[in-house]
Amino acid sequence: MSAQEAEAMQVLRQVVLENPDYIYKVPSHYEVYGDGTEDLDGTCFYVHKNESGGLESPGCLVGQVGARMGLSLADMSKYEGLSARQMLGKLLPSLSEAVLRTLDHVQDKQDNGFTWKEAYELTVGELV
Repeated sequence: MSAQEAEAMQVLRQVVLENPDYIYKVPSHYEVYGDGTEDLDGTCFYVHKNESGGLESPGCLVGQVGARMGLSLADMSKYEGLSARQMLGKLLPSLSEAVLRTLDHVQDKQDNGFTWKEAYELTVGELV
């Protein structure tokens, strides 16, 4: 495992340890069509925007990891709608397929309502 891959896994674990019981929720001011009718459950955003549309903070679990690894909010926001594997593969191309797959799977668990701790433990097989 390369140094960057080890860092990605360490950062993932650290983010989870800081907020293990967190269940990701889309910010309340997000609406797809502006009329509040679109159901955003299961949707994640790598970057959260404020109500004016400005980039505000890392959002989901993989967004948090990416930001801590030095990815800018602007760069991550360009890949909203792509899988975690696709986004990180483009922005951190030295990550191996195994690490990208792990991050993609933990993200998928988060997107399906698991706490960050559950998502990590189910994916990595290691307790936090």
